[in-house]
Amino acid sequence: MNNITYDNQVIVIFTAGWRYLAGLSCLAFLFQFMLYISGFSGEYQMAAGIVFFLCANYFIFRLWLDHNLFRHLAKTKENSAFDDTLTTLFPGRAQHTSYAQRLTGTKRLFQQGALCMVIQWGVAVITLMN
Repeated sequence: MNNITYDNQVIVIFTAGWRYLAGLSCLAFLFQFMLYISGFSGEYQMAAGIVFFLCANYFIFRLWLDHNLFRHLAKTKENSAFDDTLTTLFPGRAQHTSYAQRLTGTKRLFQQGALCMVIQWGVAVITLMN
């Protein structure tokens, strides 16, 4: 990374997408729930919808945490205190995380959250087609 300040701004904007993932995931869950209430969906489809809703929201929560982390890192240049605190809270964790590792992890979280949300919508659409 050549320009850490610019990269921080880009990653903060990128991680702000957690709001859209959360909104779309909640809409998919509400749609699935309405299908279940109206009798168009069975218990298995609703259970699958709930599982993917919970998975998507786990990744979205982690993405929200990363969003706040990168906002903090953009304001301060010192991240060793943050790494030390995480090591204290989670002793099995690696001592220090590089910026590239943080970016890779955030990208993976975003992809996993988006995948769970897309599968959640897929379950809802397949339920509607049955």
